Amino acid sequence: MLAKGGRPDDSRHLIAAISALGHDAAVVSCDPVPGTDPILPDHSVRVFRVSRGPASIPAFREALESFRPDVVHFTGGPRLPAQVFWARESTRLGIPYFVSACGNLSTASFRYRWGTKKNRFYYPFAKRINHRLLDGPFLGGAAAVHAGSRNEAEIVLGEGARSVFVAPYGVKPEWLNRPRLQRAVREPVVFSYLGRLSVHHKGLDLIADAFGKVVETGYAGRFRLILAGTDEAGSLERMKRHVDALGIRDVEFPGGLWAEEKQALWDRSDYFLHVCRFNGYALSVREALGQGLPIITTRESDLGDWTYQNTMGVVVPLSAGAMAEAIIGAITQDDQVYSAMSRNARAFAEETTWGHTAEKCLAAYNKVI
Repeated sequence: MLAKGGRPDDSRHLIAAISALGHDAAVVSCDPVPGTDPILPDHSVRVFRVSRGPASIPAFREALESFRPDVVHFTGGPRLPAQVFWARESTRLGIPYFVSACGNLSTASFRYRWGTKKNRFYYPFAKRINHRLLDGPFLGGAAAVHAGSRNEAEIVLGEGARSVFVAPYGVKPEWLNRPRLQRAVREPVVFSYLGRLSVHHKGLDLIADAFGKVVETGYAGRFRLILAGTDEAGSLERMKRHVDALGIRDVEFPGGLWAEEKQALWDRSDYFLHVCRFNGYALSVREALGQGLPIITTRESDLGDWTYQNTMGVVVPLSAGAMAEAIIGAITQDDQVYSAMSRNARAFAEETTWGHTAEKCLAAYNKVI
């Protein structure tokens, strides 16, 4: 486990769900970075804290020798060098290990996370060398790799994993506390996004371009666009300038939303936008599904396959033109079709709580044990 971010939160809920099913469970967590608090599970799960860097390796081995697990599951994805060496300790002790892919293996992820975002021309090449020497053997040595979707499973198998199992990241039960809202589309149709305003990763530039085309087509005034989330390196101002240049007037930038503010967003919204260029199995989209919001998404986001399979929204390619067509279709959607997608979104959320995800992981563990 890590000390900050969405994946540690996912790890906490997964291990707590495994514990709740009657299994002995423990986590190994890095010390938090300065200024952050650790994200740890409840008291039912034993916690081993290790420092960062080379000293974590003997500390991890001591944790294994103390707890003696049947399996080890690395949930941070193949991007943390320490895990590679931790996995070797697991193998030396004869303990099979599993890895969650966490969206770190797609070509788009490599190109952006390890190139454009870092603004270093040599980073993609360096990352590929790192993958060949460290991440590749780490994946190849895993008893199985956990993928969040069929799309990710195909990528993982192409990167050398010997076995893969698919399990969607879980929905928190508290997101299902309210009854499903009986929704019907009324104009203006409200399209929402909530998350980091990471323009490239989350496809926010494509969203803006798509709505610009929707305005050009004559649908201004028939929709409302809400792009909620925290700024990322000046992205908020860039997006404001972009939508203004496209002539999109029916747009809001409320910033980050939490608690009651977030609930008010769900109550206002008709569709959730989740058009990531690479893995984006974000917390917000899972919460939106729990509220019965159909989604407009991409296959690359790792929700596309699930959306198509469960008819809980629309899957679009990474194209502003195609997205504009989907948005216009959503604005003019028949109430019965919309209500069916809303029911399906809620049903998917109910079927993919963390307890269900834990059961899929346990089934994969048991096949190896």
